[in-house]
This record gives sequence, C-alpha cells and structure tokens, in this order.
Amino acid sequence: MRKDSKLPKALSTIVIIGCLLFYAWETFLTGLSISEPGWQKSFLYIVLLLLLVLFITPCKWLILSLLFVIYEIGVLLGGWASGYTFSSFQFGRYRLLKVKGHLILKKYPMSHFPQCLMKPPESEPEKCPYRLYILGGEILLYFVFIAGYAVFILLQRHVFAYTFAFLPALFSLFLIFMLTWPFKSASFVSPAHLAFYAIPRNPSLRSAHHYVSRILPALFESDSISEIPVSLLEKVLRHDYSLLDYGHVALLYEIKSIIHAYRGEDDEEKLCYETMYNSPVAGSSVKTTAKMGLLFLELIGECRHEEIEKYFDSSVTTYFKKHKRNPSTKRILYAFRLLYENNPSAAQKEFDDFKKIIAVYPDLIDVNSEWDAIRKIQRRKLWKDSGRTYITS
Repeated sequence: MRKDSKLPKALSTIVIIGCLLFYAWETFLTGLSISEPGWQKSFLYIVLLLLLVLFITPCKWLILSLLFVIYEIGVLLGGWASGYTFSSFQFGRYRLLKVKGHLILKKYPMSHFPQCLMKPPESEPEKCPYRLYILGGEILLYFVFIAGYAVFILLQRHVFAYTFAFLPALFSLFLIFMLTWPFKSASFVSPAHLAFYAIPRNPSLRSAHHYVSRILPALFESDSISEIPVSLLEKVLRHDYSLLDYGHVALLYEIKSIIHAYRGEDDEEKLCYETMYNSPVAGSSVKTTAKMGLLFLELIGECRHEEIEKYFDSSVTTYFKKHKRNPSTKRILYAFRLLYENNPSAAQKEFDDFKKIIAVYPDLIDVNSEWDAIRKIQRRKLWKDSGRTYITS
C-alpha cells in the first residue's frame, strides 16, 4: 500500500475517536446539567436513540449531505468574495442554474451530492484568485462550529441547545478536521493541501482549476459544445495533463475526451481514455470512467471478447448498479446487449429505459451527445448484419 494512502485512514480513525470522546463527554455533562427527572431527560434519550438509528441506517448520508450544503454555501460566499459569479447550485435531483442573467431550476433523473459552481473573473489563470474560493466551505464550517458550541455553552447545555446547536457543531468539527489537514491520497485531496501546497507549487494545477471553473458552467449553460468559445476549448485541449492524480486535472481531461468525441476525433478520444486507464496515479473513479469510455468504443468498434471482458469489470458493474438512472449507463448497456451479447430483446429493454430517462433529462448538450452515440450503435449494428467487420465512426 502506498504510504500517502495510509495517512488519511489513520487520520480518519484519530478524528473519529476524538469526536466520539468529545461527544461522549459533552453528552455526559448535558445529562448532569439536567437536575431533575422530567421531559428533558426523556427528550435527551429520544435524541440519542434517533442518532443511533441515523448512523446504523442509510439516513446517515442525510447528515453528511446537509453538512456539504453548508460547505458549498461557503464555497459560494468565498467565490463571491474573490470576484467569482454564481453559475449553479445542486442538491439532490435539483440544480438552480443561472443562464443569461435568469435563474432556472432543473430536475434530473438521478440524485447528486451538493455542488456549487462559480465562474472565475475574466483573467489569466495566474492572476485569478483561488484560495478563498477553495477554502470558503471550511471557513463557514468553522463559523458553524464556533457559533453552535457557543450557543450550547451560553444556554448551559440545555437539551434543546444540545440537539440544535451542539450536534451540528460536532458534525461540523469532524468535517473541519478532515478538510483542514493538508493531505493527499489517490482518492481525495484536501482543500488545504490544494490551496497552500499543490497549486502554489504547480502552475499547471492552478490553470487546470481555473479552466475547470470556466468550462463546467459553460457546459451546463450551453445546448451544444459549439456555443462554447473556441479559445476556451483549445486551452482545454492543449493543457498539461501530467498530474492526473488531482481530481480537477482528471475532470478537465475527461472534458477533453468529450470535446474530441463531439468533433468526431475518435483516435484522440480513445487516447484520452487509455491515458486515464493506464495512469499509475489516477484515482479509482477516474479509471472507472476510462473503462466505460473504452468499453463503449470497443463495443462500437472491433468488439473483441478479451477487451470487453477487461473493461466490463466489477467497478463498472458497481457503477451501473448505482447509476441506473444515468442515460450513459443505459446507452452502454444497450450497446453491450445488442452488439456483444446479440440479444435484441434485452437490448430493446435497455433502449426503452434509455428513452424514458433521456426524455426528461434537462441538459440538451448531454441529450444530443447521447443520441449521437445511440446512432453510432445502430449504425454499427447495420454494418455487422450486412457482414462488414469494423467501422471506425
């Protein structure tokens, strides 16, 4: 195991134990502060029982999601303070998006983790501020912790203060520790590491962060890649991608593959996926994305058994199970059933599911891209049925 992957796990264990001890101590003191038996004792027991239920069921993700809503609000405030402009805010299946000065609410077939996108000011990457934007979420969590714990103490550990002030402060404290420690692993880079260590020492990371912050809002606001300024697309295509172990670099590289696909540059698109797949430093989610891209290109290409089996592994299967409402999942499974398994009835079921999902999908740029890919599948099927062996586009 790599040394840098051990640190986050050890740190997580220490933080969890520390937070649990702090929680146990304050809970004990809260119980002592209730001098007489009555409704406060009963209320405290109910709260403790509900907490136990939350953490042994999937409901614990609700708490984490609410914490990340606070974090993303901090990103929003940090962005505004740095001269960034609002682009979108997503929670669950809904995204509030600003397009041409108007706010639009979009509903997606699948749920997403909270995310705030802000557009950087029009300037070169080396002149664009980034620290407050990156650290805004942590700063707001610090305020939540300080305010919550202060209210809890001022109200003399009243059971209501314990429930509505101390517990949010405790959860914020846990997330603060995880985000403030400047560490980096294959799957996670803390904002502190990014803002104080990585970006200052690597100009290409700063420019990657800048271009991701510019092109993601453009993709959400546009109906076609043709609407995005060519100058921005060219900067994405020509960027340095040697640091694929950083999430925003890998994301920008994935966007590069999308641009190549839109332009019909199949070889360049495949090279992007192969680079991500073979990278010794890319994270597991990046490699899964690469495997899905290579799987699809292989299905509509030579459709070789050994290549299909290599790419359609357990990580891709898990992704498909977790993202059943994602149109790309149904599109790839449609190609798999039709071109590899040669099972028209199973393929038709996947295609029917795809049509239901894509009919309500709100981003026209993705809708057009998915239908272009579907046409490639159907064109490849016609070539196979006619006895031809391989088609490249």
